[in-house]
Amino acid sequence: MLFELFFIISLVISFIFSYISTKILIKWHQKTGFLVKDMHKPKLFLVPKTGGPAILTGFLFGVSFLIAASMILHENVNFLFILSAIICIITLSYLGLVDDFFEIPSYWKFFLPSLATIPLIAALIINEQSTINLPFIGNYDFGYLYPLLLVPLGVTVASNFTNMLAGFNGIETGMGMIIFIFLSLLSIYLKNYEVALISFPFLGSLAGFFLFNKYPSKIFPGDSGTYMIGGALAAAVIIGNVEWFGFIAMIPYLIDGIIKAANNFPKSFAFYKEGKLYPPKEKIRGFVDLVLHIFNGMKEKDVVLFFILLELIFSFFAFSFYLKPKNL
Repeated sequence: MLFELFFIISLVISFIFSYISTKILIKWHQKTGFLVKDMHKPKLFLVPKTGGPAILTGFLFGVSFLIAASMILHENVNFLFILSAIICIITLSYLGLVDDFFEIPSYWKFFLPSLATIPLIAALIINEQSTINLPFIGNYDFGYLYPLLLVPLGVTVASNFTNMLAGFNGIETGMGMIIFIFLSLLSIYLKNYEVALISFPFLGSLAGFFLFNKYPSKIFPGDSGTYMIGGALAAAVIIGNVEWFGFIAMIPYLIDGIIKAANNFPKSFAFYKEGKLYPPKEKIRGFVDLVLHIFNGMKEKDVVLFFILLELIFSFFAFSFYLKPKNL
């Protein structure tokens, strides 16, 4: 019970450092002129481009506190899993940061994230973790196929899909917060402390950043933030062996990814007209375009709210998947 209290403390620590770091980062962007146009505003509105470092800073302070606490309290935590997940998250954030500054070619984005999983792969092989709890089947052992193929594929897909369903004030961090709220609750319910050590500080860091990223955004997460959200989710569910939570929670992103893949992965900007957003030339190029088409245009903040509520539904179902029948 005492250790679980430290999860809340780590969340607060992450929130504080993320909040402070974001304020500092906004001032740095404004001073250096590293700003981009908010494409969904009627007038020229320049916003700091990359907030990922602030999210990462808050997370690292929070997770460092939890690691220290778990050592002092002699908790049974697999530190090899934790450290490999942290390395994966840092690497993905760095990859996104490079993309923010230099714009990595698209085809590299589907390969480079897999390199971030190398420590994770090693940790899984050492701990002989290769099973996934499949619906209607139960635990199925994939052998070396799990760490060598499924894990790199999962991290790559998750980080790229969270990077694609983006571009609207608060949608990336808003949806990410919902996912990590339910993942944190699941970690307590299952007493899966490896997941908790990642999910609680990451949730706190997202919350601190969201205060500046919500509509109207004062800063964007950038690729350094969006890659990290998907990567943190993938890393957490992998080390906690709750992969189906990640899959179900990612369904909105999966739908968006399938639609965009059919359209050669176009930019996700919408067309602004008289206070509402519309799909450009009425083309359905992504999940957001589909929603805008169905509702015949929406205000940006309503679009974001729609997807946050949609993610709330899928994250709840992802959480419910692991509940025991007697507790349903």
